[in-house]
Amino acid sequence: MEAWFADLARWVRRHEAALVSDASTVALQISVSHLHYLLVRCEGLGRDVGPLDLEVAPQRLVVPRALDETRSVFSLQDTLHSLSTWWGTSETPDYDRVFRYLHTQCMRLRRLRITPATAAPDLEQFPGVHATPLHTFKSLTQLTLEGVAPAAIVGWDRLCVQLTHITAMHTGVPDMTHVFVDLVRRDTHSDTLPAAAWHALRHVALPHNELTFLASDAIAALPALQHLDVSHNLLNAVPPALEDALRLQSLNVAENMIDSVLGIYQALPHIRVLNLRNNRVESVCGVERLHRLAQLDLRDNLVADAREVGRLATLPHISHVWIAGNPVLQAEPDARVACFAEFALEHRSVLLDDAAPSFWERRRLAERLSHHIPAGPPRCAELEVPTATVRRVVPVSPRTPTRRARPRPSRSAAAPSSEALSPTRAFREHIEQLRTRQGDDWLRIVARKDLPEPSGAFPVHAVVEVAPIESFPWPVRCFIQVASHPLGAAALSITTLGGGAFLWWRFFRRIPTAAYITPAVLRSRRMLVGRVTSYLRSVGDADGFRLYHTPGIPLLRSFWHRVPTKASDLRRETISVRLAGADAPEAAHFGREGQPFADEARAELRRLVEGRLVWVDMSHIDQYQRLVGVPYVWRWPYLWGRTNVSLALVRSGLATVYRSAGAAYGSAGWLSRWLLRAPNGRAALERAEEHARRCRLGMWSLGRKLETPRAYKHRTRDR
Repeated sequence: MEAWFADLARWVRRHEAALVSDASTVALQISVSHLHYLLVRCEGLGRDVGPLDLEVAPQRLVVPRALDETRSVFSLQDTLHSLSTWWGTSETPDYDRVFRYLHTQCMRLRRLRITPATAAPDLEQFPGVHATPLHTFKSLTQLTLEGVAPAAIVGWDRLCVQLTHITAMHTGVPDMTHVFVDLVRRDTHSDTLPAAAWHALRHVALPHNELTFLASDAIAALPALQHLDVSHNLLNAVPPALEDALRLQSLNVAENMIDSVLGIYQALPHIRVLNLRNNRVESVCGVERLHRLAQLDLRDNLVADAREVGRLATLPHISHVWIAGNPVLQAEPDARVACFAEFALEHRSVLLDDAAPSFWERRRLAERLSHHIPAGPPRCAELEVPTATVRRVVPVSPRTPTRRARPRPSRSAAAPSSEALSPTRAFREHIEQLRTRQGDDWLRIVARKDLPEPSGAFPVHAVVEVAPIESFPWPVRCFIQVASHPLGAAALSITTLGGGAFLWWRFFRRIPTAAYITPAVLRSRRMLVGRVTSYLRSVGDADGFRLYHTPGIPLLRSFWHRVPTKASDLRRETISVRLAGADAPEAAHFGREGQPFADEARAELRRLVEGRLVWVDMSHIDQYQRLVGVPYVWRWPYLWGRTNVSLALVRSGLATVYRSAGAAYGSAGWLSRWLLRAPNGRAALERAEEHARRCRLGMWSLGRKLETPRAYKHRTRDR
């Protein structure tokens, strides 16, 4: 047992800052057996822990299966701790010091969770029939009793002053008065509550108990109550005693047996959050008078009509409503749309089941709203239709005064003939017949004045309501209107397909060889990106290499276009590139001798481009079906921009400037274009060649023995 508390002390020391902080949610969880044993040991050390010899009546509680499993786990842990002492370390820790430390931390603790007694060895007599005092917890503000009877706790005279949160679940409490009044009187030994009793209590949670009502005495004893949770109990109505809770803002009565909320506005005048989940509510009549309500949970009830949800549309602060699990979602095909329409008619926007209306729901909502009559001028009269449950507001003509309704004749009076019907009643019969024949389009026909209007009192105006689509920006409205028309939808489809084909041809089409590079491609593209693979001997002479084209999005093109590893595949899938503006020494081939520094130039080119992504500034296709362009690579540390491969070879003296007919030099840099007005990159290449000649770099180190690649080609052309 001492080893168990040594582990507890280590855990408390590790979470000491969180346990004493008001902003944290970490709580100390301990069984009532271990807590009682801890208090007994602390009393043996001379600490004041309160009365430990107070006997209480045994409480018979229905402990859920989850708590039984938790208790069995604790029993197993206690057994293992007991066995571990048999082969423990040779040094015996100072357990008195451990208990003194735990007692000190209990005095600073903010949150405590007490669980049922365990069946661990050496704890059978703890607490037994004795109550567990909480006098040590002088800073406690949040207390949770899980499967522990409140009567088994002593110290309610102090707890009622300092607690801000209290939770008692699975305790079998049948009446709140027993907790908040009787136990406080028992511990104060007085018939009255202390003056500061429960003045700081804001949150009360009593779920999973046996509450059938809430007593007025208990509610009156909680003057600062703001949040109440009485879910999973036996309530059959919203308790009328809650009208005394003047500061109550949220109420959770889920998982009860409530079937009516008719007088709820009298009990909850200031409520903002109401949870009625999993009850037997069929109508929310009465909730529409909770003018401060912002959130209502009606899930898993018996609401079968969208108009019942529409009652909430008159609430000025309503923002969230949950209706999942109600028959209305199966009874009506567009139940969500019907609910949204009820709120839209009152110019309210809410979230149903944490979701706003989708695009198609907004479309159907606009159609539904177009069939409704607007509210009309401020001066109006209300006609109640007996067969409906809602009132229809019909505007009254300004020239006709509103008359007081006459009393209905008795059943014994003779019914008037059809000729004696008033113009208003005849017009209503016409409307009913038109609704039967035309359905939802009856308002359109009336608006076009296809029916004769009555001689006076009730003209019908055309629909002028604004659909939700009007709230969208004008580009979105234009797009929706065009897409709604068949011709517009066809035009959009053709445009989308054509644009997608152009984008693919322009940016995402892979070019396998130089034969696919047509003049149209050269006009539409400027740069060609690809990888110079090392699987094939891509670099032959120092003035050319082979490139595997990899189009697409940067950082993803290498995953979309895997470079083949077979040499036969690479020969058919690579582009031969000729360096523009540079003429490197010729290597030995076709029985001809090679020039000096040819191998060095080829090694330098291979170091620059092989195995890397290369950007080629395309110029043209030469007579050997090679792509002539200036290649660029990015090299570490990337701070100096990209490296011009042609310029790098010329600057290192391993190539000369190519000056033959049809030579290309690539585009000039922005600095050269701005300062030197250079149309291309020839000036930069010539400056690099002059630098290599003066520094005698590369093949310029041969001096007068130097034979340029151009002179070499003229000399060996006739051989």
